[in-house]
Amino acid sequence: MGGLGFNGGYTFLRALRAQVGREFPVIVTDAFFPVPQMMRDAGPAALNTYVSFPGLGTLSPRGRRAWRAFEATQPGGRVPDGTYAPQTMQAAELMLAAIARSDGTRDSVLRELRRLRDPDGVLGPSRFDANGDVTPEHVTVFRITGRTPRSANLVSDFRGSVPLRVVSIPSSLLD
Repeated sequence: MGGLGFNGGYTFLRALRAQVGREFPVIVTDAFFPVPQMMRDAGPAALNTYVSFPGLGTLSPRGRRAWRAFEATQPGGRVPDGTYAPQTMQAAELMLAAIARSDGTRDSVLRELRRLRDPDGVLGPSRFDANGDVTPEHVTVFRITGRTPRSANLVSDFRGSVPLRVVSIPSSLLD
């Protein structure tokens, strides 16, 4: 299902589940995020729904440490849902590293961004291709279960789900 969860999508999901049952595979996009809001607004109809997310939804070991430090700076010690903060953290780290390696000009910063390889980013290894796209691009598929195992290393947007699979998409398919 496409569309936005809060713009009629949760209502549609509840109606669909009433017709096809909980075991029928339903896949929604990240426009239904965050998972806690989906569980609250769609109720039991959210359970066993698959959610695709463009990117990695799990944190690397270094990412977990950075995330905990960031959460500690937020009111109540929690980052609001729906922020895409881990992706922003990783992008900011890459940009700062490229600036540090550059001669200060725009062309030099862009050149350094394309050369940069981050083997231990917040979300795992990353780099940019010649077009400026993260490569390889990832899509993570989650299943909403209502619970999240502690070992899943998920940020708040994904609480109530488990990651099932990460699909890596080579840049050659994106051209």
